[in-house]
Amino acid sequence: MSSPCQAPIPWDVLVEYWARETFLEELDALELHLLSCEACSASSARIAAITETFAGMVPPVIDAAKLANLRNRGLRILENPVRRDERREVFFPRDVDILLHRLRGLDLRDTRAVQIRVLREGTGNTLLDIGDVPFDRDQGEILVACQRHFSEFPHDVIFEVLAEQRSGAVERVHYPVPHRFPS
Repeated sequence: MSSPCQAPIPWDVLVEYWARETFLEELDALELHLLSCEACSASSARIAAITETFAGMVPPVIDAAKLANLRNRGLRILENPVRRDERREVFFPRDVDILLHRLRGLDLRDTRAVQIRVLREGTGNTLLDIGDVPFDRDQGEILVACQRHFSEFPHDVIFEVLAEQRSGAVERVHYPVPHRFPS
């Protein structure tokens, strides 16, 4: 049985370490302590399990930098370009990690903010409402990253984009994209 730690690392310091939010000045000493202290190492592992899970999560709407990061991590990405008001049924293959919908045909040059709602086509019910999403002003597109676990949701989806202009006007565009998943 190991002896109790004489100088336990505070919980908030371990969270900061795993969240990589700031550079800890005593990083070498902290890591050395973690290697030699069973109690602190166990606490660190519990925090790491949470922070690493969150770090690996992919938000439903991403920007070009996040897309490049996902590709660099080796995720298998299938792109689905969709034009405004186009109905485009899509199949999510088993060997794909991210089904990336490129919502195109928007004039975003004078846009202040973009919100996306995921609606159920059959009922009009809102499945997901995401405010202040990233968008590419120059390309006039929004990147929606569908993931395999979304197969638990209804498949008859419409991406509703609400683009708020600097003038205060709101442009509403629909992208019906029913999904099919392998059985």
